Amino acid sequence: MPQIDIEIAPAMDFLFTPARYKVGHGGRGSTKSWSVARALIANTLMRPQGIRWLCAREFQSSIRESVHFLLASQINILGLGSEFDIQRDQIMGPHGSQFAFCGLHDKSLDGLKSYEGFDGAWIEEGQSVSRRSLQFLKPTIRKDGSEIWITMNPENEDDAVWQDFIVSPPSNAIVRKISWFDNPWFNSILEEEKTNDYNRDPDAADWIWGGNCRKNSDKLVLQNKCEVKPFTPNPELWDGPYQGIDFGFGQDPVCLIRCWIWEGDLYIESEAYGDHCEIEDHPALFDSIPNARAFVSRADCSRPEMISYLRRNGYNRATDCKKWPGCVEDRITYLKSFHRIYIHPSCPRIDKERKLWSWKTNKAGDILNILQPGNDHGWDAVGYALEPHIMGWAKKTPRESDIVLDSWGHPINRHYNGMGANPNAWLS
Repeated sequence: MPQIDIEIAPAMDFLFTPARYKVGHGGRGSTKSWSVARALIANTLMRPQGIRWLCAREFQSSIRESVHFLLASQINILGLGSEFDIQRDQIMGPHGSQFAFCGLHDKSLDGLKSYEGFDGAWIEEGQSVSRRSLQFLKPTIRKDGSEIWITMNPENEDDAVWQDFIVSPPSNAIVRKISWFDNPWFNSILEEEKTNDYNRDPDAADWIWGGNCRKNSDKLVLQNKCEVKPFTPNPELWDGPYQGIDFGFGQDPVCLIRCWIWEGDLYIESEAYGDHCEIEDHPALFDSIPNARAFVSRADCSRPEMISYLRRNGYNRATDCKKWPGCVEDRITYLKSFHRIYIHPSCPRIDKERKLWSWKTNKAGDILNILQPGNDHGWDAVGYALEPHIMGWAKKTPRESDIVLDSWGHPINRHYNGMGANPNAWLS
């Protein structure tokens, strides 16, 4: 094999220093995952005995949710395609090397035993890994000289990896914070995205790009309401599916969301997002959700021409949703009325939005009753999808701001919901 130069960010050079634990944490654009992939590829070439490495994350319902694609793309970029056998569920390499992929959430201690002889494990998206998963994985990767590598964009200070490796790192760990300025290939596109995020919401940008834990989580619209969790809908018992479409405009993405309701919980099953998506590409984008054409899809009524186009091109159950004074407030309040909102691991975009969808704050840090623009496209689609429920709920539920007292101290509901309801329906 000819000599090959494999470059990684200098800040990630610690990956080649022996240690039981190696943790790279920080924000976007820092090349953490990119560098780990290249370091692992380099190790398969440098070690005569090869390496067997588990690539894990908390949730993995399909191989496309793993780092399989990242490793495969780096192998091809480096011109090493002839040296590796990139299979559907694993990657085989020189000297008997193997990369295996799994989700930790549904694995028992016995389920991980097949990886006991592996040389190491790479945990991607470490901020999502539970302490249970760490407790199962650490004694599994037990071979002499074995290592556990973790990459993560921190989220909350009480996350298991943050507490166990950043706040109180073990003595046999190398822990490095890696930022965008450590990336020698940080380009103008990333610079523009970073600048826009800092101008729009400095606190959120400090988390996204600065790699710091989230601040002021009280301003999140769906604070403590959502959880990423694998699930399989039961159409015989669950209410749904409901589908909603939010049309993109300018820099905003277009998206279709499918969701279900079951026993007081909301389940976000599928998402289809398109950035800078041309009108003629919408049907194909939405078709990425299985059987999407078979169900009613409620869409933003401000774009009737888009709904008409979809109906002419196979989405003949697409329809417009209603809007009424206070409908945005009603949608948010209705979403918050669910006990829990479960997001399937195959829906990373709407999961990211819920971490950023927030209320504005003033300079003193007070939370205002004004939504921060952006990061709401998927949730708008959810609101459109659930319109029949929201309209029925809003019709019989007065908002606190709509309740006034008459001269005798009796409540009067002045909320008009745009559906012809009696504005005095709540007189008592």
